[in-house]
This record gives sequence, C-alpha cells and structure tokens, in this order.
Amino acid sequence: MNPMVTKKTVLIVDDERDLLEVLRSDVAEMGYETLTAENGQEALGMVDKHPIDIILSDINMPKLTGIEFLAQLRKKGFQHPFIVLSGYGTREEAIQLLRLGAFDFLAKPTSFEKLKERIHAAAQHVNLVNESIVLVKERLGLTDIAPGSREEEAVYALARISALKRG
Repeated sequence: MNPMVTKKTVLIVDDERDLLEVLRSDVAEMGYETLTAENGQEALGMVDKHPIDIILSDINMPKLTGIEFLAQLRKKGFQHPFIVLSGYGTREEAIQLLRLGAFDFLAKPTSFEKLKERIHAAAQHVNLVNESIVLVKERLGLTDIAPGSREEEAVYALARISALKRG
C-alpha cells in the first residue's frame, strides 16, 4: 500500500532552527507537505488552523514541552501519529509519551532512511485509520456525527483498533 494515497501534512516542531530546517527539507523531499513550529505552544496554534496528519516533535522545548504539547493535543481529541525526535529523554519521559499515545520515538541524530521509514509508517497508519472510519460509519449506519463528540471519539477508537488489526 502506498502511504501517500493522499498527500499528508507533517508538522515538525523543534526549537533548534537549523535542525528544524533540515527536517523540513528532508520531509518535503519525501513528498509530504510540511509546516514548522519552534515550540509546542506555537505548534498547538497551528493544529487549530491547519489540517495536520502527522507530528514530528522534540521533547525539550521552551514554552511548552513535547510531552505537554502531546497531552494538550490528546485533550483536544487529536489522535494522529505523534513521532518524538529527541537527543535527550529520560525513561520516565518515554513512559509518559507512550501513555499519551506517541506513535514512535527516534533518537537524535537519526538517519534520513530511519526518519523516512517512520514517517511513511505513520502515513500508512493514518490511511488505515481513515479507511476504517469510513467502514465503521457505514457498518453502523452513522452519517451525522458532530466533530469532537463522544460518538466521533468512539468511531475513531474502533477505527484505530481495526487499523491495528489490518496493518
């Protein structure tokens, strides 16, 4: 299956400007749309304004850490893949990130190939979840579900389970 069924948007969040630009260039070279932010607070605002499929984020940043950013996203109902890219990180932080549903964790520095592999896996996951959402809605006869409602959360949870079984 091609992970690029529809062009995905990747939000890249890192407070190191040079690295942020390298990551943006690498991810764009892979064929993805890119958005960048220098901290979690700025990124949180971007999630509200732009359709984002995948997030690639550092942990240690000013204003809002990667963990705080992910926690805020989950409170808002954002369930798409969140890939952590960090040169530092404790075991406790890794556990917190897993509990919050981080998709993957990459250590800095990482190779282009490893980054590409994980972003493509995340894109494929998004495609599977989206396909599963359509199937769940069809099977349950659901047509009008309010965004952010419990019904939508339940459909998304079922779709994620279905996608995990299929992927």
